[in-house]
Amino acid sequence: IKQVRDHYKSVHPTQKPVRLLERLLALVAKKGDVVFDPFGGSFSTMEAVLNMGLNGISCEIDPLYYNDGKNRIEQYAR
Repeated sequence: IKQVRDHYKSVHPTQKPVRLLERLLALVAKKGDVVFDPFGGSFSTMEAVLNMGLNGISCEIDPLYYNDGKNRIEQYAR
């Protein structure tokens, strides 16, 4: 699967494109499912989950990435 990635807006060094994650989730998830991402990073997966109307749980051990990702999702939810 090819998907363009904007490297200049990345929060995390291995940040995945949200559209790519949406395409992958569409293959396996349906409304009402809960997606678990144990390596949250920049929380791209959680943004994809919200875009698709799914529920999600994510974890991130690094406080810097956790706070950046949390802020990203809070801004998205507004």
